[in-house]
Amino acid sequence: DSALAYHLGYIIVKPLTDQFLSYLYSIMQNGKEPSNPTSANSELFTEYTKTLNDQIAKTPNVFPGKDLTGVYTYIEKKYKTTIAKIKMRPSLSLGYTYTYNQSNLQNQHAPYLTFLWGFGNTDRPWELNVQAGDSVTTDTSHVTANHNKITALPGITKVFASDKDGNALFEITFTSEFDQVTSSLYKGEKRLDWLPTGTLQARPNSKSPWISIVVKKDVNKGNFLGFLNVTFNLNNPKGSSN
Repeated sequence: DSALAYHLGYIIVKPLTDQFLSYLYSIMQNGKEPSNPTSANSELFTEYTKTLNDQIAKTPNVFPGKDLTGVYTYIEKKYKTTIAKIKMRPSLSLGYTYTYNQSNLQNQHAPYLTFLWGFGNTDRPWELNVQAGDSVTTDTSHVTANHNKITALPGITKVFASDKDGNALFEITFTSEFDQVTSSLYKGEKRLDWLPTGTLQARPNSKSPWISIVVKKDVNKGNFLGFLNVTFNLNNPKGSSN
């Protein structure tokens, strides 16, 4: 009897669960409930949702909405706002990379720090991105002296437009790269170098490639260099500002 009751419960509840998920998906995508339910249990499901909507309407002080659509829309909005605020919290990370070049028998140690902090409006935030690292290159054949370069890369990004899911569509970034060589200059390398850069990028939607205009300032010659880039985000098909 218990097995029969379980299977009967599964036969009744499983279609209701599937249709309820479709119901919520329709609200998420279209902002309203589906107009043409196609499940064999549509009459039961209609009665089920009607009971829930009636209960929600009777207790306006408990539920943040007048029906299921209103409640789900409110919860989804609060969820996205919470996620956006979490993303904007300051974070500090420490990394380390090691590479070895067999052709010239050189190895490179590169520890680095990255600081991220978002602030302002969660829909169109500012983001501070500061990176600093120390690159130490040693020659295992001892033909050349060890080379050490310290790099600092502060930058700030402003998002001017985003879609309903919070993916950036239009943003501007300003960065300044500072390089300080403390030992063993390479041929043509400068002891101290500074490269300010401005990047404007836009895309029609989060699944489209970024179209970027990059402007770099040659501090020594006083010239501006302009570049046009098209960048595809292959790691995240939904897109992001990173």
